[in-house]
This record gives sequence, structure tokens and C-alpha cells, in this order.
Amino acid sequence: RSRISHSLEDLRKCKHVVVEKKGKQMIYTLNDKAMRALLEHQSIFQVIDSHVKTFCTEGCRKVC
Repeated sequence: RSRISHSLEDLRKCKHVVVEKKGKQMIYTLNDKAMRALLEHQSIFQVIDSHVKTFCTEGCRKVC
């Protein structure tokens, strides 16, 4: 797999993106809930803290 595929998989594990399979293709879109804090102009530390509390699982913590 390419480096891009590995990076997209890391983003999926951390729930930054949502994946939908269409035939042989994988369609990646931004997770609206995970990105909402960025649109609300919170500090980066608030965004990270909010993400970890809301989305991170044990597997995610190794990547995020």
C-alpha cells in the first residue's frame, strides 16, 4: 500500500475521516463532528482535547 493509503487509514482510525466503499473505490470524507471545533475557531489545544475525549479509542491513541 502507498504512504497515502497508510495516512488515510491513520485518519480513519482517529475518526477524522469517514470511509465509504463504492465498488473497488474507497471514498474518504471529513468527519463533520471531528472538524466542527476547527470551524468554531477554538485553540488547537481545545480541538485536540475535544477530539481525544470524543473520538479516540485505545487503537487511536497510538496514532493520534
